Amino acid sequence: MSFGLGRTVRVVNRVVAEDGQRVPYEAMVGGEAFWIRDSMDLPVGIARVAIHGSMYKIDPINATPSYKLGCRELEVETSDLPFADTQRLELLERELLPESERKKMKVERIHNPINPGLSRVAKNIRPDEEGALPGEFGFRD
Repeated sequence: MSFGLGRTVRVVNRVVAEDGQRVPYEAMVGGEAFWIRDSMDLPVGIARVAIHGSMYKIDPINATPSYKLGCRELEVETSDLPFADTQRLELLERELLPESERKKMKVERIHNPINPGLSRVAKNIRPDEEGALPGEFGFRD
């Protein structure tokens, strides 16, 4: 994939499954999705966005992030990462927090079902009713 946006860097997929195969990573940049299987050369700006989007955990003490993608040129770790380490519920490492902070930051499940009493049907507006406007396509001059 060549974007033609200046200097490129090599972005490496770090995630390795139990069988030794790389787990493909789907990156999303500017509304465009692309897969990184082993590695891919990307312009610096796009590489930074893709790498940041691959964050899987953050250290709560010193705010050091860890990423599924790596890049030597950008000084982001490129060593292999076991797939099991990336399967987490949240970015924060709660076990590293002091006990006083852990109590403040407990996980809560909120039960918020869709209200069954609400109508799921759009109300039809008659042409002579207030608020009815004729449909148009394109631009008006």
